[in-house]
Amino acid sequence: MAADKSLIQGAAALAQADSAMGSAFAKGAAAGSAPVVKQLFLNIEKENKLENEMVSRAEDINMKIMTNPNLAGEYHNDIKNAATTTRTEILGIAKDKSLSRSERNRLITEKVDGFNSLTSKYLVGQKVEADFVKGIEKGNYSQEDPELNENANEISKYFAGEEGKTIERNETGYVFKNFKDGKDLVVNYNQLDNYIPKVKDEASLKTLNTDLNSEARKFEIKDAGAVSERLVQNYGEDQQRNLAANKYGINVKGMPANMVTEKLVTAIQEDFKGRVAEKVDVLGVNQSNRADDIAGVTRTLNEINKIRPQYTGAKFKIDNLPTGFRLEYVDYEDGSSKPIIARGTQKYQLEGSEKPEQLREILRGFYVDKIERYNIDVPQYTPPKPPIIN
Repeated sequence: MAADKSLIQGAAALAQADSAMGSAFAKGAAAGSAPVVKQLFLNIEKENKLENEMVSRAEDINMKIMTNPNLAGEYHNDIKNAATTTRTEILGIAKDKSLSRSERNRLITEKVDGFNSLTSKYLVGQKVEADFVKGIEKGNYSQEDPELNENANEISKYFAGEEGKTIERNETGYVFKNFKDGKDLVVNYNQLDNYIPKVKDEASLKTLNTDLNSEARKFEIKDAGAVSERLVQNYGEDQQRNLAANKYGINVKGMPANMVTEKLVTAIQEDFKGRVAEKVDVLGVNQSNRADDIAGVTRTLNEINKIRPQYTGAKFKIDNLPTGFRLEYVDYEDGSSKPIIARGTQKYQLEGSEKPEQLREILRGFYVDKIERYNIDVPQYTPPKPPIIN
C-alpha cells in the first residue's frame, strides 16, 4: 500500500503543477509525469481485478448445492446456511480496503477451505447413512449378536422418519432422540458401520450341510468325533461363529474363539450322528448289510441299462427284465389292453409305445430313494417320477 500512496501523492503534485497551463515548465512536467500516471492506473486496475476475483469466488461457493436439494439430501439446509454465511463473509473481506491484498487473500482462502471441509463432512454423513440403509434392507441377519440386530432395526426406523423417531444430524454424526429407556444415542459417522449386523454365511451353511451328508454316507456313528474335528478345520474363526449361531443356535456373543470351536465340534458330532441314524431308519437297512444292499442296487441298475424291448404287432415284450420286475397286460372294458411294469406291489402303467431309454428311466424310478440316499453314481440317471399305481 505504501507504493500506491507515493504514486497518488506524485500524481496530485503533477496535477497541481498542470494548473499553470501554457507554461513551458508545466507542459514539460506533464509530459514527464506520463509514466507515473500510467503506473497509477495499472495499480487501480489490478485492485479492481482482485476485488472482482474475490467476489466471484464468493458467488461460486457451492451455489449448486444451494439450489439443488437432492445433492445434499437431509443436509441441504445446513449446507445452504453455511454457504450463505461464507459468501457474505467473503464479500465483506473483499471490500475491506483497510486490509492488504495478501491479508484479504489469506482470509478468503481460509473461509473457502473451511466451507469445503464442512461440506465434505456433511456429504460423508449422507453416504454413511445411505450405506447403512442399504445394508439393513438386505436383511438375512446373523444371530451372533441379537442386541445389535435389534439396535440396527431401531436406527433404520429413525432414518425412515417413522412417527416419534426424531433424529438430529450435524457435521460429525447423529443424535437419535429417546432411543432406549428415555436416553439419546449419539453415533459418529465412523461408528455407524458398527451398527450394521453381520449376515448369515449362506455359503458356509450350505457347504457344511453338503459335507455332513457326504460323511454320513461314508462313516458310522462311532466315527462322529473324528468327522466333526475334521470338518471344523475347514472354517475360520468368523465362519465358526456364524455357523454356531445360525445353524445350531449357540449364543456366541462374547465367547472366546476356542470355546466357540469346542461347542461347534460337539454340535456337528450330534448332527452327524442324527444323519447316520436317519439313514438307517429310512432305508430299513442295518449298517452291516448296507454295502450288500448298495451292491445289489448297483447290479440291478446295470441290468436295467441293458434291457431291449421287442415290439410284436400292437404289443411288446421285454425278455431281459431284471430280477424282481415283471411285465403284465391289463384288459379294460373298452376293449383296450395296456402294459404295466411291476415290482412287488408297485406298478407303473405304460402306453406301450415307450422307447428303450424311456423304459429304462421308468425302471430306475423304482429305485429312486436308494439311488439318492446312497448317492450311487449312475451316469445315465436323471431323477424320474416315482411309480404311480399300487
